[in-house]
Amino acid sequence: MSSSTAPPSPVEQLASARRGTVIEYFRGDLREAREVRCAAAQNGHEVAPEMAAALAAADLAWREQRAGRVHLFQRRLGPSSFSYLAVRR
Repeated sequence: MSSSTAPPSPVEQLASARRGTVIEYFRGDLREAREVRCAAAQNGHEVAPEMAAALAAADLAWREQRAGRVHLFQRRLGPSSFSYLAVRR
């Protein structure tokens, strides 16, 4: 019987990253995802747990950048599709 463990979440990766580590903390259209969360909240709803976790990682990445602990980058994957990356300083 094998036990499988889930890979670390982007939040866990950001918390434990060493200098120079690159972490993809969000994939898709972050602006659109934030708008969906805002609209849901205004209507008394919540976003799906997976989306809430992804947005929590994005929020943490922003706070880490503001504190000077990471650099943030994005890579275009296609129309309205991006890979959002944090590099630990």
